[in-house]
Order: sequence, then C-alpha cells, then structure tokens
Amino acid sequence: MKLLLLKALILLAALAVSSCATKSETTDHHELRLQSNVVAIVSEGPLEPRSLGSYSLRIYQILDPKYPYDNYVAGMLVPRDGSIEALKAKDINGDGVEEIIVITRVAGSGSYISAVAYEYNGEKLNVIASVNDLMPDIDPIESLLSAYNETSSSNEPPVSQDQ
Repeated sequence: MKLLLLKALILLAALAVSSCATKSETTDHHELRLQSNVVAIVSEGPLEPRSLGSYSLRIYQILDPKYPYDNYVAGMLVPRDGSIEALKAKDINGDGVEEIIVITRVAGSGSYISAVAYEYNGEKLNVIASVNDLMPDIDPIESLLSAYNETSSSNEPPVSQDQ
C-alpha cells in the first residue's frame, strides 16, 4: 500500500512539474496577415503576468508558405499595462495601406482600453498614433483615427491621446 501511494505521489509531482513547464514555455499570440506575403505576430512576454509586462510585435515576409516565420524583417518590444485583446488592421493615415493595431485591456476595475497603430513601410515599424485609458465602450480604432487626424493636421509628431 505504501509503495502504491508513493508511486501515485511521484506521478502527481511529475505531472505538476510538466504542466508548469509547458505553461511557462508558451505564450498567447495573435496573428494577422497584412498582404499576401507579410504576416504580423504580437505576443505577450513569456513568463510575465497577463496583467502587465511587455509585448513583441514581429513582422515576417513569407517566402515559402510551408515556413511562414523563417524570414523575420522587423519588430519591436513594447511595455504593456494589461493583456493583449486584439491585433487588427485598418488604414489610419489614409495612404491606402492598412496599419497594424495592437489593442490592450487593463486588468483593473475600469477595464480601460489602449491601442497603438504601427505603420510598416517594408523595412521597419513606426508608431503613428496611440490612445490610452479609453472607456470600455469607446471604439479604439475610431479613437486612433481621431488622434492621427489631430496630430497630422497640426504637423506635429504623433502623441498619445488619453480619454
């Protein structure tokens, strides 16, 4: 009986360790196809809490559909307050090319939303607009459009818009 109990405890310990290792090695990520041969991936930092930390935004050019992540071309590491809620595309600056939009939601009582619009020019990523602390019922993409239009009409560099 003691031997059976000892085996069961060892098995449970092994399962607990393997599930912890598996969880810490994986990250949640969102993927977005930008053009026929470009993909954007955003993921939270491994081992970080879901409520704050960083996210990486990476761009890959797809040379072979079997291996879409073999050709990294650009990326950024960005601090975050909240978890990644969505990765979307929308033409924010009116040039006919969709920008990459990362939307995060704060884990606190307000569930506030933040969003950042990144322009990818074929070589690098640039922030063109950002909004922070939006109420949960506010559309972050519409807010990014407003923030971009306000800064571009004044010919000043893009700044964050808090609401």
